[in-house]
Amino acid sequence: MVGVPAQFMLSELPLWRKVLIAFAVGLFFWIGYTSFSKEAEIYASAPSAPITATRQVSAVSVNHGYLRYVTPEIAENLAFWRQAVVPSLGALALIVGALLLTYRGDGRTRNG
Repeated sequence: MVGVPAQFMLSELPLWRKVLIAFAVGLFFWIGYTSFSKEAEIYASAPSAPITATRQVSAVSVNHGYLRYVTPEIAENLAFWRQAVVPSLGALALIVGALLLTYRGDGRTRNG
């Protein structure tokens, strides 16, 4: 391929690109950890049968299909996280990819 160096060194990137990449990678792992943590907490603490006395009547599937019952508020919160996580992680991966792939080292410009 024309213009793609055989070896890419991260140390060649300008500081602002390194900062953005580090921020995006950190946010990627924070979102992933938070999503996993929510599901793990529900899996460990929520009952596997509905309990009307505690309002734990909303069924959610966690940890590869295990059914747990939580309050409607927790079920809504989990649904929000599930809808937000995939696009967010995809966008962060695209941002990091764009920052790495569009870098032109050695002081080159678009026209030269």
